[in-house]
Parts: sequence; C-alpha cells; structure tokens
Amino acid sequence: MRKILTIALLIHSIAFADEVRKFTDSQGRSITATILEHDLSSGKIRIQRVGKKAMWVKPSVFSPEDQIYIENWIRDQRFMSDLLFQIKVEEHKSGWESCGDERGNRREKSSSFTFVFNNRNSEPINGLRLEYCLFRDRNRNGDKYIESKIYELDTANFAPNSETKVRAKVGHLSFKASGFLNEVAGLTLRVYQENSEGKVLMREVTYPEKLSPKKYLWGNTEK
Repeated sequence: MRKILTIALLIHSIAFADEVRKFTDSQGRSITATILEHDLSSGKIRIQRVGKKAMWVKPSVFSPEDQIYIENWIRDQRFMSDLLFQIKVEEHKSGWESCGDERGNRREKSSSFTFVFNNRNSEPINGLRLEYCLFRDRNRNGDKYIESKIYELDTANFAPNSETKVRAKVGHLSFKASGFLNEVAGLTLRVYQENSEGKVLMREVTYPEKLSPKKYLWGNTEK
C-alpha cells in the first residue's frame, strides 16, 4: 500500500530540471528562472528564480510566448517521464527445433517483437515516430560478425490512460545450420516526439536490457 501511495504522489507532481529562461509577465516585468515541476491538479508550475527561493505560479501570469514555452515544457515531461509514459519490449519466440533434414543439421526458431506503450497521462500523446534497429549475431564458416537493420514504423498516437501494443512490421527467423549461424541478438527502439517549437525529443529502449550499446551500435554492421 505504501508503494502505491508513493507512486500516486509522484504522478501528482512531476519534477524535472530544465534550461534557464527569461520570463515576462503581463505587465512587462521579467524574471530569470528555471521551471522545476508542474502540479497536475492545480495546473501551477514551480519556478526557481536566480538567487531567490522557488515559488509556485500560474502559467497565465506570463506572456503568450512564455505560455507556449510552458505548454511545450509540460508536454515534453509527459513524454520523457518513464513514470507517466512507460515503454517496454516483449519478445515472442519458440525454442530451437530441428528441420530440413533427418540428421538435424539445421535448426530454427521464430522470433518477433511487440512494443508496449503505457500512457498514464490524462491527455493523449500524439504524432510519435517509431523506429528500431534489429541486431543479428552471424557466423559463416567461422567468420563472425554483427548485422543490423533499421525499420521504421507508422506514426503512433496513444490515448489517455491506456496501454497500446504495436507489433514489429517484420517477423524474424533465427536458424543454425552446418557452418552457419543467424540469430537475433536483440534490438534498440527509438521513439521521437517534436513539439511546436521544432524541438525533437527521443526515448531509447534496449532489449534485452543487458544488450551492450558498445557492441551493438545503432545502424552499424561489422564484418
């Protein structure tokens, strides 16, 4: 029960550090500050003024340009927070099975992936671009190398407080044969969001988590 309460409190008020900005109010007065957090219930933001204590204010006290900036800031945090927008990868695979000849010199297994998006926000997250890089470990008569291929998926939209599953476009096959190995090692999923100011944010998820980013580089095929 205590764990559930802690999560609820975190969702109620999400904190992030961001860039220092000069804000101007409706009367032309300006302050230099950083947005620290946004309160989901009141709609207020807490800002840290340079050299002064943090305070809670309504976005409506600022200029129209600042309000757009604040709206983008809040939207960015909804996308970047793993607490509010969770991304997972599920793999579906069978075990190795003999095929092709009676001696069992060739074995294969099927392997495919599903991307799971859990939008815990009370508002939709729309217009996201998805792509993933699939990595294979290959061995052709002792010549070992890593093969990678990038796939793009359709633009994705996620309804409020919902879980959405997106299947990878291509089913993948791993197989072993005499002197040859072609096995899926894993993948890296990238999810992009662009705000109204043209700023592009990116979330990256690796599956499995232990997949080495140094060994399995995005888009890199080593022979």
